[in-house]
Amino acid sequence: MNNFWAFLAGITVLAVVFLAFETPADEINFTDLETECRYDRTTAYEISLNSGNVLSFSGHYPVNSTDADTSYRYSKSGDRIRLNVVAKNETQAPSSYVDSCLASVVYEGQTSSIPEGSYTVVLQHNGEEVERQVIGIK
Repeated sequence: MNNFWAFLAGITVLAVVFLAFETPADEINFTDLETECRYDRTTAYEISLNSGNVLSFSGHYPVNSTDADTSYRYSKSGDRIRLNVVAKNETQAPSSYVDSCLASVVYEGQTSSIPEGSYTVVLQHNGEEVERQVIGIK
């Protein structure tokens, strides 16, 4: 029975060591991801490469309600980077807002540092592609 517990302890230690040295997952950090009232119904977006090989995404697009739940799906696989900004559970908007205020998703985020290479970067709003760029990182 003591061999069993020693084996189990060894496996646990190996798992903890493996997790401690695991490389962090590709990620994006948002400083703004919400719905808010705006005075226009436009769609705008920007993808830019900053110092330190960091990609920045920013923009806004109209939705039906300021109560929409915002989220995102980010993936980096090989030479392809994809960000999908999503608004869910939208209820129908009132016929008018105070001072013509209209609901929009507003977002601003940055990736972690990306290794050198050429990448196809795709930006989507609710699954619909709005921008595709090939970006070379040196």
